[in-house]
Amino acid sequence: MNRIQTIAAIAMFAVVLGMSAISPAMAKADTTICHYAEEEPVLIDTDGDGVPDTPLLIDTNGDGVLDTAVVEEAHWAFLTLNNNGATNGHLKNHGEDTDGDGEIDIADFKVVDQDTTDTCTGLVG
Repeated sequence: MNRIQTIAAIAMFAVVLGMSAISPAMAKADTTICHYAEEEPVLIDTDGDGVPDTPLLIDTNGDGVLDTAVVEEAHWAFLTLNNNGATNGHLKNHGEDTDGDGEIDIADFKVVDQDTTDTCTGLVG
């Protein structure tokens, strides 16, 4: 009987330990930020692996040759990230030096209340 109780106790301990490791990640809510997206080419998946890897090209002069990459213009957007490090990493590492002086001129910011929502809505346009 002691052997069965010992095995049951170990199994229960493992389950409790596993749940305690998983639950903090599940409990964290998402954070919305106002995100500045740089101008970048639109990519498509050409090899079927599910990863966009090649710029989308269009024919701009009517000769039948795809010669110009489609570019998504720079823009602001609402972006929702999970709170397991993605938000802080994104806010710390993302910004634009628009005039080349080495200073970040445009930076993402958290959307936390009506004022920041209104500010981001104005930027998004």
